[in-house]
Amino acid sequence: VARAAAYGAEKIEKAVPGAEYLIDKSRLGALSAAPPKSFAELHGGGWSQVLSGPAGQYRLLWGQGIAVDPAAMTDEAVAAKIAAAFWRSHEDLLPTGVDPRDLRLETNVLRGGVRYVAHSQTAKGMRVLGAANFIAIAHGRIVVVGARNFPMNRAPAALLVRLSPARLKRVEDVAGAPLLARGIEPVAEAGQTVLFPLVFPDRIETRVAREVALEATGQGRWTAYVDVGGEELLALRDHRVFVEGTVTLRHHERHPESEIIDSPAKDMFVQTHPRKVVSTDEVGFFAFDEYEEQVTVMLAGSYVRVLGRSGDVMKKTLPEESFAQGVSVMWEAADGDEEIQAQIDAFQSATRVRGHVVRLVDDLPWFKEQLTVKVNQDFDLDGNGTNDICNAFFDGRTINFLPSGSVGGGYACNNTAMISDIIYHEYGHAVHLNSVVPYVGEFDEAVSEGFADSLATSITGDSVIGRYFLTNGSGIRDLEPDKRWPEDQGYDPHQTGLILGGALWDLRTIMREKMGVEQGDDLVDHLFFNMMRHTSDIPSSFTGILLADDDNGDLADGTPHFCDIYDAFSAHGLVLDTSGQLNIEHEALTTIEPAQAPLKISARVQVGDSECFERGEARVIYSVDGGGSWKEVVMSAADEESYTAELEEMAPGTSLLYRLEVDENRSERLITVPANPAEPFYRAYVGQLEEIYFTDFEGEDDEGWSHELVEGDDREGADDWMRGSPKAKGGDPEGAFSGERAWGNDLTPEDRWDAKYQPNITSALVSPKFDLTEHETVRLRFRRWLTVEDGYFDKARVVVNGATVWHNAATEGKDADPHTLHHVDQEWVLFDLDITAQAAGKEEVTVRFELESDGGMQMGGWNVDDFGLYTAAAPPVEEPSDPDTDEGIELDTDEGADENEMGGQEAEFKAATAGCGCSAPASTSRPTGLLELVTTLAGF
Repeated sequence: VARAAAYGAEKIEKAVPGAEYLIDKSRLGALSAAPPKSFAELHGGGWSQVLSGPAGQYRLLWGQGIAVDPAAMTDEAVAAKIAAAFWRSHEDLLPTGVDPRDLRLETNVLRGGVRYVAHSQTAKGMRVLGAANFIAIAHGRIVVVGARNFPMNRAPAALLVRLSPARLKRVEDVAGAPLLARGIEPVAEAGQTVLFPLVFPDRIETRVAREVALEATGQGRWTAYVDVGGEELLALRDHRVFVEGTVTLRHHERHPESEIIDSPAKDMFVQTHPRKVVSTDEVGFFAFDEYEEQVTVMLAGSYVRVLGRSGDVMKKTLPEESFAQGVSVMWEAADGDEEIQAQIDAFQSATRVRGHVVRLVDDLPWFKEQLTVKVNQDFDLDGNGTNDICNAFFDGRTINFLPSGSVGGGYACNNTAMISDIIYHEYGHAVHLNSVVPYVGEFDEAVSEGFADSLATSITGDSVIGRYFLTNGSGIRDLEPDKRWPEDQGYDPHQTGLILGGALWDLRTIMREKMGVEQGDDLVDHLFFNMMRHTSDIPSSFTGILLADDDNGDLADGTPHFCDIYDAFSAHGLVLDTSGQLNIEHEALTTIEPAQAPLKISARVQVGDSECFERGEARVIYSVDGGGSWKEVVMSAADEESYTAELEEMAPGTSLLYRLEVDENRSERLITVPANPAEPFYRAYVGQLEEIYFTDFEGEDDEGWSHELVEGDDREGADDWMRGSPKAKGGDPEGAFSGERAWGNDLTPEDRWDAKYQPNITSALVSPKFDLTEHETVRLRFRRWLTVEDGYFDKARVVVNGATVWHNAATEGKDADPHTLHHVDQEWVLFDLDITAQAAGKEEVTVRFELESDGGMQMGGWNVDDFGLYTAAAPPVEEPSDPDTDEGIELDTDEGADENEMGGQEAEFKAATAGCGCSAPASTSRPTGLLELVTTLAGF
C-alpha cells in the first residue's frame, strides 16, 4: 500500500532546487483583504477581495456588480469590448510590468447563464504559463473579477533561438529522460514556447520554456517544460490523476456485498455489418431495418468505449436465428472471471454516471465525444506476473483502472473497474477538466479531487468513497469529518480535496433536510457542476458557488441559498470574507482612570444579513486578577445595535483582561472580539501612567532600533525586519496603527516579496538601551498585529534583558498530531505588561521582538507600532503566577529565563486561556469553554 501511495503521489518532478512550481499549488495560502481604494471609490464598498497565489499576487474580487451593456450577455463583440475597457481602466489590479495591452483574448463564452471573458498574459509575444485575467458577467453586471498574473519587471528577454530539428530533438530527449530512467518509453511531441514561472522564497523567475507532450501506450500522459536556452528540465507534470483504495464489484450494484442486479445496456453499439451500426436505447432495446448473418454487440457506444488488457473492445456475437427470434441477450461473465466482469461493470458504471451528469449539465461539447475507459491495466513493477498497484487514474483523456493487486505478498485490493464509486470519481475528473472555462477557472488537482468525490456521493448518497476498495471492505476517504482550510491542506491533493468535498457534502445534507432528498440533491448537483467552470483553487470555491447560485447579478445582496452555503462552507474555513456575518464593533480600552463609578464598556453588534444570523445574548467576560478568576456581565441593549455593560470599581494598578462575546442563535456559534483563539482577550491598565519613552517610528531615522539574523542561512530576505507601511498581504494589516510607519517582518518592499517570514530562520528587532535606574515600576506597552503558526512549530517572543516575558501559544503532542492553534491577530491590539522584575532600577535595558520559524508553513509575522515604556503612579496589584494551578495550555519558557522574573504575565495568559469561553468568529462550534475549544483544535 505504501509503494502504491508513493507511486500515485508523484505528480510533479521538480528539477530546479529551491523553486516551487505554478503547477504544484501545495501549501499556498489565501487571505481576505479590502479591495483597492481606487476600485472601491469607483464602484462602491459592496465588494470583497481574496488574495492568493505563490506571492500573494492573485486577486479575486466579487460583490454588488457593475452595470454594463446588457447586450454583453448575447453579443460576444460587445462583451469583448467591455472586458478590454475594464482592464484598461483598472491597470492598478495588475502587478508591476503587466500592461493591459499584453493581455490576449482567449475565452468569450456563455455558460450556465454567465458570460465569461478571459485573457491570457503574454510577454514579448509568449504566453505566461498559468497567468490569466477574467470578468464574469451575470444578469448584465460584472460580478466577479479575477487577476492571476506575474510581475514582469524581471521578464527575460525573448530568446531568438532557432529550434533546428537537431536541437528540437535534444529538447525532446531532455523532456523524456526521467521516464526513460523508469523504463517507460514515451513518444515526445514538442509544443508551444511559453514563459514558465519559478517561485523562489525571495523572487519569481520566468524562463523561456518549451512544452513537450509525452505519451506512453497504456501508461498515461505527461507534459515536460524544458528551458530553451539551457536545455534544462524545469518540471515534469504527470497528468494521471490517481485514486487510492480497494473494493470489488462482480456485477453487483456497487460492491461485492451489495445486491446482484441486471441493468439495461444503454447507448451500446450493435452491429450487423460494417456499415450498419445502431445504439441501444434507455431500456437496452435495438432494432435493424435489415441484418446479415450475425449481430454483434460490443462494450462500446457513442459515449463510452471500454478497452480490455489487449487494447481491444470486447464483443459478443449472436447467430442470426437468435436475433430473428427476438431472444433477449444476457451478457455476463463466468463465475470468478475478473477480467471480463471488470469490463462489463466499467461500461455500466461509466454509462450511468454520464447520464447522471448530462441531466444537469447539457451545454458541454465534450459530452458528445466518446470517452475511452481502459480496464485491467497492469503495473507489474517486480516482474512476478501480478499487479503491484492498487489504483485508478485519469490522464487527461482516458480513465484507467487496475486489476486486483498483489501488494505485500497478498491480494490487498480489488479490481477498481468493478467499483462504481471509483468509476464515478474518475469520470468526475474528466467532467471537471472539460468544464473549466479557459483562463477563468483552472484544473487544480485538490479542487478536482473534491469535485470528483462529490460526484460519486451525488449518486451513491454515501459520504464514504469506494467501499470495498480494499478487500476488508473499507473505503478510501470519508467526506463527513470537517476538514478545514488552511490547517488541513497538504501535499496530497486527495486530502486537501476533502476540504471542498466536505463542504459540498455538508451542503447536500442541509438541503436534503430542507427540500427532500431528490430536490436537495438536484440543487447541490446543479451548484457544484456549474462552479466547476470557474473555480481555480480551494480558496476561490466559496465565490464560485455563490456565482453558481446567483439569480440577479448582485452578489453583495446574497444569493437564493446564501445562508445554507455560508453554513456549509464556513464550517470548513472557506468563507474568507466575513463582512456579511454577525459583527461586533468595539473600541478596546487602553488606560482606565480610577473612579468611584462602575466602568462602562460599550459595543455595536451588527447583523449583516438578518435571514442568516440571529443575534443572541451579548456578554463581557473579564478578569481583574491577571486571569486567576473570571467574571461575566450580560450587556444591555440601548437600541437595536448598541450594547453597554457596567463592570465593578477597580483599584489603581489593576490589569484588566476582557473580551466581548455574542451568541449567534441560528447556528449556535459564538462570535467574539478579539477574534484570536490563541490570545482571546484585550488588556487594559487601571491607573495613571507616566511616560518614560515613546516612539511611533515616524522619525527620519531608526532612532537606535536595529535588527539581526540570529540563526539560519544568510540569504536575501532572511533578516526581513523593516520599518515601513504594511500592505495587507500575508496576514498583515493595511497600514500602520498610527502614522505611516511600523516595524514588521517583510513589508513587501518589492513585488517579488510575499509579506511572509522565511522558513528555518531566527531574526530579531532590537530596541535601543534604556536607563531605568530611577524607576521603581515599568510597564511595556505597544501595538501588535502578529500572525504566526502554532508555537509548536514557529515561535514569536518578547524578550526583556534576556528573559522571555511573552511568547505565542504552543499545543502539545507529537509531530503527527494536529497543531493548529495559530496566533492570528485581526486588529491592532494593545500589548500591556508589567516588566518591573526585568527592567526597573536597571541601567541598560533592551527589548527584543524575536521570530523563530521551522521549514513548514509561514505567515505574516510581527507588526509593531507605538512602542512605549511607562511607570505607574501607584504600585501594581500583585498578580498570581503559580503555573501549577492552571489547566490551560502549558507554555514553554526559554532555557535560562528566571521563572520569578516572569511576573504576572505567564499567569495572565495561562489562566486566561484556561478559564474563559470563546471561539473564532463564525466558527461552527457551540458555545464552549476555551480549554475545550483549544483541546479540540489540538486533537487531544
